[in-house]
Amino acid sequence: MLKSNPVRESLGSVVAPSRLWPRMFKVATPRLKAVPFLGLCSLVLALTFSLSHVKAIDSITAGSLTAPFPTFENLSFEWEFSGDDNNNASVDIQYRPVGSTTWSQGMPLRRVEGGTNNNAGGQSWTTKYSGSLFGLDPGTNYEVQLDLTDPNGGSQQQSINVGTRALPDFTQGTLVELAPGFHGELVVESGTPGNPMIYRSQQFDNPAQFSSIDLQGKSNVIIMGLEVNSPNGHGIKANGASDFVIARNTINARHGIRALSDATNGYIVDNIVQGQTVWAENSLGASGNNVGEGIEISGPGNVIAYNTVRGFRDNISTLEFEGGTADQRSIDIHNNEILVAGDDGVEADFTQGNVRVYENRITDAFIGISTQPTLGGPTYIMRNVMYNVTSVPFKPNRFSTGDVIMHNTVVKVGSGLFTNSGNEYSNALFRNNLAIGGVDVGDINGYSAGNSRPADLRNCDGSCDYDYDAVGITTAASPINSARIYNPNSTPFLTVEQNGMILTGISAADMGPLFPGVSQPTTKTQVLTEHMPQDLRLGNSAPVIDQAEVIPGVNDDFLGSGPDMGAYEAGQELPTYGQRALVVGDFNYDFDVDSGDLSVFQTSYGVNSLGDTNGNGSTDGLDFLVFQRALSASGATATQSVSVVPEPSGLLLMIVAGIMGLGRRRSLAPACQLKY
Repeated sequence: MLKSNPVRESLGSVVAPSRLWPRMFKVATPRLKAVPFLGLCSLVLALTFSLSHVKAIDSITAGSLTAPFPTFENLSFEWEFSGDDNNNASVDIQYRPVGSTTWSQGMPLRRVEGGTNNNAGGQSWTTKYSGSLFGLDPGTNYEVQLDLTDPNGGSQQQSINVGTRALPDFTQGTLVELAPGFHGELVVESGTPGNPMIYRSQQFDNPAQFSSIDLQGKSNVIIMGLEVNSPNGHGIKANGASDFVIARNTINARHGIRALSDATNGYIVDNIVQGQTVWAENSLGASGNNVGEGIEISGPGNVIAYNTVRGFRDNISTLEFEGGTADQRSIDIHNNEILVAGDDGVEADFTQGNVRVYENRITDAFIGISTQPTLGGPTYIMRNVMYNVTSVPFKPNRFSTGDVIMHNTVVKVGSGLFTNSGNEYSNALFRNNLAIGGVDVGDINGYSAGNSRPADLRNCDGSCDYDYDAVGITTAASPINSARIYNPNSTPFLTVEQNGMILTGISAADMGPLFPGVSQPTTKTQVLTEHMPQDLRLGNSAPVIDQAEVIPGVNDDFLGSGPDMGAYEAGQELPTYGQRALVVGDFNYDFDVDSGDLSVFQTSYGVNSLGDTNGNGSTDGLDFLVFQRALSASGATATQSVSVVPEPSGLLLMIVAGIMGLGRRRSLAPACQLKY
């Protein structure tokens, strides 16, 4: 429910003031002494015309509005414009499900000034307002209203209907069941919309095994429950694939899942991806002894969620397409468990707008999240949790433009809220982050974790907006250096962040009341010891509770008198990170046991393994008994439970239906190509 708390104007985009007027007078003034009277009159007339022209383009002219590449729970918007040279326009957004009468407010769109990044191969982007709606329901149509406001004229309201994508149905399509054992390389075939090819292990507990899977250029494919072992190569190759799902696979490979040319509308979910990089000092950094990309995807509309990824150079990444082309917009990376990253936990580099990295948990990484660079943006970095990052938690390097860094929690040695860009970044927004640094343990493989500053944010060009962040250093550090922000010059943290907080008195041995029971490394040896993921939810008396700024569409569902700083609201349940556990009786994988699963059982009885609960690779009466118990445990009433139990004659009818359905089932040979 929306609260009445006002959102401060500082949430809007912050850009450098226009330099157009000073430039005009510097050019014109020296020439006035050298021109005759008539020439002077002409110059005055020309100057008057020029000034009127400048004034005219202070008003805004709206261009095209688009909502490219919806995902399951987020929507992207891009609204082109011209004019507004004095940078005082704004775009508010509200939305509601089609048919509802209640509007909800979203986070205002961000202003994106057109530009070129010559440090990133000359990549360019256009002038527009761009932003996202977050946390929507899958498969739902929304009415969205955008209000473009400019005091100088040109204000406009536009409405657009756009729907989120529906979650895939893992049971509807042409099923290819793969028996246990080793099968070499799997080369899949494309399906069609509404009838995907489904490549699935017959037994999840004893999966079919492959040396690699080739999905390149294919569409409408689901790959589920397989095991891939490729120690010197790629697990799954997805270059140019579209409308595909890679779910619940176990991949051990040098490179896990990769699409090095645009893949579109992919869903990579609930996989376990294991690489070869170990947690050791010589593994860390760009020149470290680390190898492989865990999940690397180029292309728009892709969702990477609930994966457990361990032991790569970069565990999850977008493509660094320097010198080439790619479309890296509208990408979601969320709820992943990221462990042991030799370089970047998440590398969201060369992204071009509405890329959303949120609710991930990163443990033991050189860099937390890289945006090197964002090309215009916005790239949203929200509600991520990082523990034992040895360098910087955020890397907006190579003139990154348009990062939005909000509601993240960081615990690390050295400096806490730390960026260390050698090139200036711009148009970044920092809000409601919680970062605690500690002991300066010295360089790790030649890189510094920072010299124990609560905040050390370097280097913005003056266009960035910082406020409402909470930072601190544990008492084990000595000395504790001052917190500072370069925007562009070094300035005390609390001078820049009028509503920020510097926390003191935090023990490294027990970080309560912030994080009760959590300890922080205090030596290099402890840093280089592999850690279990930590529970960094706030203690009941944490001083950051209710202290965050309200941001519509992001945190206006807060639990107290205001939102809390950091990734979590005090008292909330811990989010799910990494591969989700299967639910017994949940045959359609929506993590609920209901009548939809009964329908899957009925169509699978005696036909395939989609209704298998006991791991024997078939759907039979024993599976139904397990399903009945699971249905009752899920909260179904006794009447509901009884009503779905088939009599023996019902089972016979299902068997008959299953035999009739065999004609639709494809065998392994014509549906895929196996290479040995």
